[in-house]
Amino acid sequence: MQKLTDNVGPAISKETDFVSRLNAIVWDAELEPLEFEEKWCQLVNEHNLEGNSWLSTMFRKRRKWIPTYFRDVPMGCLLRTTQRSESQNNFFKRFENAHGTLVEFLMRFQSAIDVQRHTQKQLDRDDECTLPQLATSLKLEAHASKVYTNSAFADFQVEASASICSFSVGGFTPPANGIELIGIADTRTQKTYQVVYNSLTNDAECSCKLFNRKGIICGHIIWVYSGK
Repeated sequence: MQKLTDNVGPAISKETDFVSRLNAIVWDAELEPLEFEEKWCQLVNEHNLEGNSWLSTMFRKRRKWIPTYFRDVPMGCLLRTTQRSESQNNFFKRFENAHGTLVEFLMRFQSAIDVQRHTQKQLDRDDECTLPQLATSLKLEAHASKVYTNSAFADFQVEASASICSFSVGGFTPPANGIELIGIADTRTQKTYQVVYNSLTNDAECSCKLFNRKGIICGHIIWVYSGK
C-alpha cells in the first residue's frame, strides 16, 4: 500500500479521504471477502479509477495479499511476506560495512546476534518476573496474565475491558444438543457477531475469528464465558 500514491495519479493521491478509506478497507481483517470486494469497488467507482491498471492488478491478486482472505488460516493476520527479511536486513545494517573484511563482518555479525540474545533474555525475564496490572475483576483476565507474554496480554486486556462496557446481547438461540448461538452487539464496530458455545465441552467460537487470526481470545467470547 506504500506504492498507492505513486500509482493512482497525483490528484487522487493527495486526497487523504481516498487513501485513508482504501487503507481502512484493505487492512480490515474483520470484513468478509464479499464485503471487502463491495467496498473496494464502490470506492474505486466513486473516484472514477475503474481504468487504473495498477489498482485492477492488485484487485485481481487480492486473494494473495488481502488479510480478509486469510481469516481461516491459523495466525493468518500475523503473516507478512517480506516482513521478517526486511526487519532482519534493517537490524544487521547497523553492523555492516561495505568496505570491511570478512573477519570484521563475522565479528559484527556475532555482535548483532549477542544483542538479539540479550534483548530476548530481557523480555523473557520480564515475562517471568512481572505480572501486569489487571483492568477488570474477571477470573479469565487474571489467568491470562499468568500464561500470556506481557505484549500478548496487553492485546487480550483490550478485549477483556471491552467485554464489560462495549457489548450487549444481539440475539439468542435456545440450546440444542448443548449448542447455543449467541449474538453479541459490539459498539466498537457497530456489528453483531455470532458466538457458538458448546456447553458440553465448554468450547466457543466467534464469527470475528480473532482467536484464529491472532491467537487472542476476543471480547465476544470473554463476554459469553463471564456469564457462565
